[in-house]
Amino acid sequence: MARLRRLKIKGSDAYYHVMSRTVGQEFLLRNNEKDKFVEILEDLSNLFFVKVIGFSVMSNHFHLLIKMESVQHFDNEIITNRMRDYYNREFILSNAEIYKLKEKLGDISEYMKLLKQKFALWYNKQNNRKGHFWSDRFKSVLIENGESLLNCLAYIDLNSVRADITTYPEDYKWSSISYRIKNYDQIFFLSMDGISDISKANSIKGYLDYLYFTGDIQNFSPNSRMIKEKIDSYLIQPGIFRSKANIFSNSIVLGSYSFVQDSYEKFGESILIKKSKRIYKTDFSNKIFSVRRKYESKSI
Repeated sequence: MARLRRLKIKGSDAYYHVMSRTVGQEFLLRNNEKDKFVEILEDLSNLFFVKVIGFSVMSNHFHLLIKMESVQHFDNEIITNRMRDYYNREFILSNAEIYKLKEKLGDISEYMKLLKQKFALWYNKQNNRKGHFWSDRFKSVLIENGESLLNCLAYIDLNSVRADITTYPEDYKWSSISYRIKNYDQIFFLSMDGISDISKANSIKGYLDYLYFTGDIQNFSPNSRMIKEKIDSYLIQPGIFRSKANIFSNSIVLGSYSFVQDSYEKFGESILIKKSKRIYKTDFSNKIFSVRRKYESKSI
């Protein structure tokens, strides 16, 4: 079967859930390697037109939830400043060079290529190792902002709980919820773009409440002050993300009915190589739909 072409939004902001595994799914990422990966991730977010919404770095794979910003938001001076700050030297760039940089720094494939490449080079040098570090192609799901983005972030932040590594999601150091808790009053590289307008998660505390509910975590850690009265306002069931949900990694497109429908019209046969352009309900919310791909769901 032909490999699907990657879906990329151009001319406007777009959100993606991105995943990649180590070659052979080997458990190569120890604590210091995870630290380095997050360091590179933060570093590149200052160069590319990327805002990191969430992440979880595990022993043999990682999850990223990112916003790729439209290059139309940025003028030539911003491009030059980013290049100067990242490479620590001055740049004199022609209009043609600026144009090429805009295209590159706003491209999810270029971003992932450099992220994985920089880490692999560092890892192989540190461990006197040769050969590939990552399996060949990263996976990505195009996600609508709002409810779908919030649920994907919760799913990512509950990774360590699902894997029985920690009891409380914020105790896993290499996750976005841990970084948010530890850097609550500081400027840091994570963003809540696309989620901050949702009342149930419009603050760190509000999001942590939501995370504990979706994770069905009964014994609350000292860092969490769960407001039980809010539970009735949540659309999804508690504990829904305590087990693996393939929808977040295999759905191709995830969002409202109109978002999925618009994606079919925009990308055509790039989404599914078949005549039927079905839209499927998801199992955890009656407001979130997807393109079916390798998971159980009901067609509408």
